[in-house]
Amino acid sequence: MSAISAGEIEERRRSRLHVALGIFTLIVVAAAQALLDPALPLDLLFVLPVAVIAMAGGRPLGVTSGVAAAVLRSLVELWRGPGHEHPAIAVLSFLLGALVYMLTAWFAAEITTAALRARASALTDPLTGLGNRRFFEDVAERELNRSQRYARPLALAFINIDDFRSVNEERGHAAGDALLRRVAQELPSGIRRSDIVARLGGDVFAVLLPETPAEGAEVAMGKLRERLRATAREGGFDVRFSVGVATLDTGATTLKALMSAADATMYAAKRTGQGLVVGDASLPVTQVDAAADPD
Repeated sequence: MSAISAGEIEERRRSRLHVALGIFTLIVVAAAQALLDPALPLDLLFVLPVAVIAMAGGRPLGVTSGVAAAVLRSLVELWRGPGHEHPAIAVLSFLLGALVYMLTAWFAAEITTAALRARASALTDPLTGLGNRRFFEDVAERELNRSQRYARPLALAFINIDDFRSVNEERGHAAGDALLRRVAQELPSGIRRSDIVARLGGDVFAVLLPETPAEGAEVAMGKLRERLRATAREGGFDVRFSVGVATLDTGATTLKALMSAADATMYAAKRTGQGLVVGDASLPVTQVDAAADPD
C-alpha cells in the first residue's frame, strides 16, 4: 500500500472538518441551552457533537470533548443561577453528565475503530499484508481521475513471478507462500511513498506510479525488478520477474483499459523473456535490460 495516498489525505481533511463541526455544534447547543426555556431538555443534545468528534478524531479527543460538554452545561446552569438546593447536587449533576458524555465518546470511538478494522481487513491480502485487488482498484480509480483532471502523467506496472509455479510444484505451497511474502516485503522499500502497491492475486503484483511518465516508470521498474530478483535469491529462490508498464500516454482512458494494457505488456515481457516492457503491448514497445539480463 501507499504510505500517504490522495485518498488518505482526503480522509484526513474530512475528519478534521467533522471535528470542527462537532466543536461548533457543542457551542451552539450550549448557547441554545442558555437562551431557550430551561424546561427544554437541551442538555441531551450534547451527546450528538461529542459522538461526532469521537468518531472523527478518535477516543482521546472524544473523551476530552465529553468533559468539555459537561463543563459547558454546568457553566450555563451557573449563569442562569443556582438550580439545585445543595452544592453537592450540582457536583453530582456535573459528574453524571461528564460520565454520560465520556461513555458516549468512548463507545462511538470503539464502534468507529471496529468499522475501520473491518474495512481494512476487507481491503488487505491476508497472506502478504499488502492491499488486495479491491483496495487497488479503489485507489487507482481516484488517482486516474486526478491525473486526467489535471493532465498529469500516470503509470501502472504489473509484476509477475515467472517461475512461481515451479516453486510450488518442486518445493511445496509453503515455499511459494514464503516467496510471495518476501516479494511483498521488498516492494514498498523499492518504490516512492506516493506509489501504491498491491497483490492482485496469485503471483501478480501491481504498482501505481502517480506523476510518472513512461521514461520514469521504465527506470523505476528496472531498478525494482533487480531488487526483487536479489531479495528472492537471498531467500533461496532462483526466480525471474516480468514487468509490464502502461501509461496514460498509450491512450487508456479508463482504469479497466489501463489495467488491460499493463497486463498485456506484462505477458509480452514474459513471452519474449526481456523482463521489462514499457508501453502498450498492441503498439511498438521499449524492451530494456535484455543485454544486461540474459535470463
